[in-house]
Amino acid sequence: MLLPFSYAIVSGAVGSCLVLFAKSLSNLLRLSMSGGYQLHSWFTYSMLLLFLSTASFWMARLNEGLSLFDAILIVPMFQIAWTFFSICTGFVYF
Repeated sequence: MLLPFSYAIVSGAVGSCLVLFAKSLSNLLRLSMSGGYQLHSWFTYSMLLLFLSTASFWMARLNEGLSLFDAILIVPMFQIAWTFFSICTGFVYF
């Protein structure tokens, strides 16, 4: 019972970081559209790299958990973990 729980928790925690990086990228895009050119900054490329790496790890980990265990077990635990960690990272970010 602990192994499917770990797949869901890790996937939810990484998924919440993905939300945080997507928010940062959307803010950088909004700044670029309002006149500030953000493509010269190292921060933009680090956010893009973090976004892509967390997205690929999140999907791979979630799909691996779904292939090993029943979806009725993984999906609810993942949703709870993702919501909880998204609230926590949003609290820190804002």
